[in-house]
Amino acid sequence: MVVFFQFSLFLMIGAMLYVFYRIYPPAAAFTRTDTIFPVFIVSHMPHGVSGLLIAAILAAAMSNLSAALNSLSSTSMVDFYIRLRPLTSEIRRIWLSRAAMVVWALVLFGLALLARHGGRVIEVGLTIASIAYGGMLGVFLLGVLTRRPRRAGHDGHDLRTGAELYLWLFTSVAFTWYVVLGSVATFAVGYAASLALGQKGIGNASA
Repeated sequence: MVVFFQFSLFLMIGAMLYVFYRIYPPAAAFTRTDTIFPVFIVSHMPHGVSGLLIAAILAAAMSNLSAALNSLSSTSMVDFYIRLRPLTSEIRRIWLSRAAMVVWALVLFGLALLARHGGRVIEVGLTIASIAYGGMLGVFLLGVLTRRPRRAGHDGHDLRTGAELYLWLFTSVAFTWYVVLGSVATFAVGYAASLALGQKGIGNASA
């Protein structure tokens, strides 16, 4: 419900900006839709309010970025490097984790530049997230609603990933359908694979 309210607020702001610029057209046409809201904040809001909004946007961006960099650096060290070299000293681990954070920052910066040329940044981000969320939801439903082995969900998950990448890159299907299509494909293929293999599961969550 919180996410629904949040996205409703975002969509309402977008609709209001659309109406505003239809009534008061800008001096120069917008070349990118991502610039509409920042331009409105700077051009049409009081200086104090616009300063607070810009500060809030920067604070939110810094918070999300720091959390992402911390997670990526930790995953790189714990799940990969330390598994390969468990005897590494603590001091070397700290320096390597900092280096990994710098590398991931450069990677994210490059992805941001690519996203600017690939369409609207928010839609690109939500598209990438939807490709992952559909499989996660399908595997979750397969594990909770059926008594078939959870390993079969990986079959549907792999096929679903390929299908959604095809939809994203080679079709005009809107990204808002990716979660629905991905979860249905994962559940259907995973359940069908478990039936075809004739395996019996160990039970669902209640077991």
